[in-house]
Amino acid sequence: MASSSSSERVASEITPADSRIVADSKHKMDLSALAEVKNREDSLNKDVQIAKECISSQEIDDLVAATKRLVVESSEAGFDEDSIKKRDKAALIASIAKLESELHEIRAEGQEDILVCPNFYPTGLSKNVKTDAEALGGSSVQEPKIDWKLTAEIDFTSPTSTPPAFINIVDHPCLLWDVKYPKKDLTSETNWKDEGRGGPVRNQGDHDNCWTYSATDVYSSHRLRNEEDEAFRVMSARYLTFYVSKEERERERRHGDRNTHHCHGFRVIHGLRFIKEHGVPEESPRDAKTDYSCIKNPPSRTQKLFHFGADVEFMESDKIEDLQKMLLHQPVSANMILYYPEYDKILTLEEIYEGPTSEKSLYGGIHAVLVLAIIRFLGKLVALVKLSHGTKAGESGYMYVSLSKMIVNVEYSVEKNLLCQLKRKTEDAIAEPSYLLRNFTGVNYGDSPVAVARTSKKRKLN
Repeated sequence: MASSSSSERVASEITPADSRIVADSKHKMDLSALAEVKNREDSLNKDVQIAKECISSQEIDDLVAATKRLVVESSEAGFDEDSIKKRDKAALIASIAKLESELHEIRAEGQEDILVCPNFYPTGLSKNVKTDAEALGGSSVQEPKIDWKLTAEIDFTSPTSTPPAFINIVDHPCLLWDVKYPKKDLTSETNWKDEGRGGPVRNQGDHDNCWTYSATDVYSSHRLRNEEDEAFRVMSARYLTFYVSKEERERERRHGDRNTHHCHGFRVIHGLRFIKEHGVPEESPRDAKTDYSCIKNPPSRTQKLFHFGADVEFMESDKIEDLQKMLLHQPVSANMILYYPEYDKILTLEEIYEGPTSEKSLYGGIHAVLVLAIIRFLGKLVALVKLSHGTKAGESGYMYVSLSKMIVNVEYSVEKNLLCQLKRKTEDAIAEPSYLLRNFTGVNYGDSPVAVARTSKKRKLN
């Protein structure tokens, strides 16, 4: 043929200086397997050539760029150049040849009930490079497929703009994808941070009580809106930690894994209802300390308490449209799905938190935050949120969180090489497709959606 194959093009564009692949050093090249892969690539017939049409030039360019980006990472990881440079082009050839073959098989079989999961990381790095290198060592790895029921659930939630990417995180495998934006504008009219309605950044320290900080901030902002205060009055998160739920505190005492803590996760709406019914005091200097005990020296219940009005109602929603309506009036609480180290790496408002990015990501639970605005940043819809992990988190305690990424936990059947819906749903499981921000909670001001009385299980908030 006059034109080179897509796999040869990728290999030719990787210079010797750039030519490294991040792969587990324990895998050694099987020369016979390499020869077999090369023979397969050389002997692609016409039918397989049809599959090549499915691989765009942009996809090839992306693979080249992703490989080049890994050069620095591989050197930092301490990989030996001599042991890698002999296998990198072969791995790339194997990767493209395998992808071409699978695309052809899918088109030929005409599968209607199962879709292929491309298994690309959100960064654009094809996991095929790694799995094919492993295949050269003797294992047989194929891209997993998505069960049609799970596909239907994803499509029902929101149309996708990118194929779901499978990220096989230990004990927490998930699919991550981008959604298509509706034509209407979903940005908020006001940035409440600029208006001074978000309050100061606080630090929950080692306590599992972020919901108390988010709930009290919602109440303080409500007081400003109703002109009950002239300045943001900070309320006591410590008070809510001790008194909102005796049952949860007792459960932590009996079954918690930290003997020095009785604090616990809880839904923010419970904190708001407690303030309405029982009240909350203003934060004292002692409350503001991050090292206070959540077991000893409970705050006094005889001090001056502040309440929501008797006619105030609250609401919860997982819809971005509802968040936009709620932000017309004041900041809104939300639950943020945490993954490490991605969360810790966002240190400026020039970056966007977009969830997990590799199999090395660790699920960190749910963190209650305060949403201050919805804006477009770098062409993407994001929420500006205030955290309660102190000023060293994010940029001085603030972070942009993607409102286009959706995620769902899945079960992976090795035997069937199939991704399915969760059969066993734990308390922390993301059992249904969800944005990285969910459970938007605040005051229902009448022109917002009707308050929601939920019966779903509470989620642990860190």
